[in-house]
Amino acid sequence: MSTKFLYVTDCHNRSEKDLPKSRSDNYYKSVLAKQEEIGEIIEKRNVQCLLFGGDLFHHFDPPMGLVNDVAAIWRKYKVNSIIGVIGSHDYNGYQVATLRRTGVGNFLTHDMWKLVGNDAQELFPKWLAYENVWITGTQHSAGLADKPENFATAIQPESTIPHLIIQMVHGDLFPTHCVWPHQKIDDIHPYITADIVLSGHIHSGWLSPIHRTNLNASTKTTMYINPGSIGRTSIGKVRPIRVVLITVEDASVDIEYITLKNVIEDPFIEKSDIAEGSPITDFSQLMQLISTLELKQTDFKAHIPKIVEEICGDSPYVKIVMDRVFEVLDQQKEH
Repeated sequence: MSTKFLYVTDCHNRSEKDLPKSRSDNYYKSVLAKQEEIGEIIEKRNVQCLLFGGDLFHHFDPPMGLVNDVAAIWRKYKVNSIIGVIGSHDYNGYQVATLRRTGVGNFLTHDMWKLVGNDAQELFPKWLAYENVWITGTQHSAGLADKPENFATAIQPESTIPHLIIQMVHGDLFPTHCVWPHQKIDDIHPYITADIVLSGHIHSGWLSPIHRTNLNASTKTTMYINPGSIGRTSIGKVRPIRVVLITVEDASVDIEYITLKNVIEDPFIEKSDIAEGSPITDFSQLMQLISTLELKQTDFKAHIPKIVEEICGDSPYVKIVMDRVFEVLDQQKEH
C-alpha cells in the first residue's frame, strides 16, 4: 500500500492592500486560487499528508481577514495530516515564542497544522512519524547558513526497521555558489541522513531533483528537491508554478512535479528558460572578476553594474542580480 505526500512551499499570501508592484494581476486572488487548486490535487491524487516548506504569509502579522481567507481554504484540504516547518516570514525576529501572535500561530492554535524543527526551546518536535515515514524539519533561523551541519536533523527512529526520512529545510541552500551567505548541497550532504530533502526559501526552485549517493539513508540515496514558490513576485521570466507529489511504497519512492493549471502559460518560452534562477545561482564568475579589481571601498560599487552586465548580457535578471549584490554589500557594511 502506498502513502502519498504533497509538498508545497512559499505561498507568501498578501492582502489586496499589499500587492507586489511587479505583478500585473491581483496577486492576492491569484495565490488563493493556487491554494484552491492544491485542494483539488489532494482529492484527485488521494494525498494523505500535506508537507509545507514555510512562508505561508508574506508578513508574520497578516491582516485577520487574510488569515481567515487562507484558513478557509486550508481547512477544506482532505488530508489526514499537515506538517510544516517555519519559514523566514512566519515569525518575528527568529523567536519561536512569537508564533502565538502570527498568521501561522493561528493555524497551530486551531490544530490545523503540526510543526517540526530544531528550535532550542523545543516548542515543537524534531520529527514526526506518518505511517512508516519520518518527517524532520530545519526552520529558518539566524545564522542558519553559517555552518553546513545546521541544515541537518539527526534522529533515532524508535525501531530497527529501516524508515524513509523526509526532511524539510527553509534556508539558503543552492546547488552551486551564490553571492550571499548560503550553503551548497554538496557541503551539507555529509551531515544528511534523510532520503529526501525538501527545500524552500529560494523561490526559483530547481528544475529537477538533485541526487546524491548516501549510505546513511535507507534508500542509499538522497534526493534534494525545491519546486519553487507558488507565488511569483520577482520580475523576470515566467517559470512553472509547481508542487511535488511524493509516493512511498515499501522501499521505493516516486517523485512527480505537478504544475498548477491556473498559471498562464507562454507558448514562446523554451523549456531551457523555465528555471527562473535565484536568478543566477552560480556567482563564481562574478566573484572572480570582482576579486581581480584593485579598488578602494569608495569606488567599489561603481564597478558592479558593468561586471554584472558583462556576465548576464541581455538577461532580464540583470537588475535582480545587481540589486541583490548591492543589498549584500550594504549588509556587510552595517556589520
